[in-house]
Amino acid sequence: MKNLLILLVLVLSQSIGFAEDSPKMSIEGRVTSFDGTKLKGVKIVFYNEDRSSVVKEFFTGDNGKYAAVDLLMGETYIMEVSLKGYVTKRILIDSKENYYEEDSPLIVPLDIPFQLDSNKSLTKRKELKKKGFYIGKLKVDPATGGLAVDMKFTSEQKQKYESHKKK
Repeated sequence: MKNLLILLVLVLSQSIGFAEDSPKMSIEGRVTSFDGTKLKGVKIVFYNEDRSSVVKEFFTGDNGKYAAVDLLMGETYIMEVSLKGYVTKRILIDSKENYYEEDSPLIVPLDIPFQLDSNKSLTKRKELKKKGFYIGKLKVDPATGGLAVDMKFTSEQKQKYESHKKK
């Protein structure tokens, strides 16, 4: 019995050590309103790829900042930013496609700021409220192993979003 316990402790310590050596993204940023006001109490949620579970959830502080959150590379996440009276925004973080652990740095730092627009500033918000609408996308940069903005996807989504703004 004692040998089994020792074996279990060794296996667990190795798996924990492996997780600590796996590449992670460290995400932080600030949320402001459309006029630059720092927003307190903004809910930030990271979901897994199919939105079946919450990976992390927290709120911004008085200065609109959210503390660094570490997520494993090699996964796909949905980051959702919401506050009552403002349009909820989502981005897709795809660190799975083109990911090779040996090419990725141990820490991939990301500063992701958000600017939230008033619900009143948009027309036809129904399309933007869909769970599948993302304002942007991050993907693996094959040259660095880190993450970069998917410019084509983000530009297309920005055009859709802007088309719903009141003139």
